[in-house]
Amino acid sequence: MSSTPLLTFNNEKDLINSSLLVGPDARTAYYTISTTFHKKPFRLERRHTTTITSVSTGLVGSIDWEEKVFVINGLGRRWDDVRVKDSRKRFFFTWADFPTYKLEFHDRLRELTATPVTGGPAVQFRGYHPKPFHMSQTNPASISFPHQMQDEVEKMFLLISIVYTDVKRLDAARAAAMAVAVS
Repeated sequence: MSSTPLLTFNNEKDLINSSLLVGPDARTAYYTISTTFHKKPFRLERRHTTTITSVSTGLVGSIDWEEKVFVINGLGRRWDDVRVKDSRKRFFFTWADFPTYKLEFHDRLRELTATPVTGGPAVQFRGYHPKPFHMSQTNPASISFPHQMQDEVEKMFLLISIVYTDVKRLDAARAAAMAVAVS
């Protein structure tokens, strides 16, 4: 499968406040991701909005965590209209005239793929995974898009979907760990 160059997240532990870097030296930003937080009375700090910007095209996408809306270039859609949960490890996402994508976790590979349900090459995302203490480097989170995928709005939609899905997966893992620790 031919894919575009690997984009690597530069903030290993915080996908929603990082840049996606490309190039042989991995210093050229392709996308920037930033998240605003706010405090609510009697609650801890909560995510408000995650904004993803394409450095080359200026295309902007966002996740409104409170209103539960994805927005790309001003067009917003509720999560429930974009995402259908099929199982604990598989979701379907659709946006505008693009094909519906199946997002699926592969635990053995520690990977999330987004594959068109009509078939074709997949977007591949690998989340941050620390290596054991005796190994010198971690595996940073990364994403690659198929070479055939040229539409920047489609890429933005899939990037938003993948970031959203991975953040929700990490939230669920943290909640499960906290529940075990409390019991």
